[in-house]
Amino acid sequence: MAWWDQIGKGIRVERAISPLPQTKTESLFTVSGGKVLLTQIEGEVTTNIEAAANATKLLHTPAVGTAIDICATLDIGTLAFLKGDIMSITGVFANPMGPAASGGAAQGISNPVVLKAGNLGINCAASKTGNIKWTMHYVPLDDGATVVAAPAFP
Repeated sequence: MAWWDQIGKGIRVERAISPLPQTKTESLFTVSGGKVLLTQIEGEVTTNIEAAANATKLLHTPAVGTAIDICATLDIGTLAFLKGDIMSITGVFANPMGPAASGGAAQGISNPVVLKAGNLGINCAASKTGNIKWTMHYVPLDDGATVVAAPAFP
């Protein structure tokens, strides 16, 4: 059993429900005060996602340094995500977000991800409808390191 399973998934931060970004990247969470260990992130669909191509990924943009994709692109529009469906990542950057069975549980992060101060965001390649509620769990690695939800985008 991994140490993070022994202490739980860490501190939970929930973000307000918001629509998918329209052909751009939007910030979901802001990391400040140092490094944190991302132990879980899941997106729960609250309004059906439009059934049309929409390559989507999560990425970390540090305050200093270069942005990095923390998962491969997933075409969320062709998978017919419906209200109650959950998507998450494994922590292996080469793997796309994994959709759970309809209304099912999220897969866990098997490889926690270290995030420096900056933003954790979502990038959508198209302008499509659908709303998602994002929740993440983290463990501070530096004294004073915290995560807050970014404001919901319109």
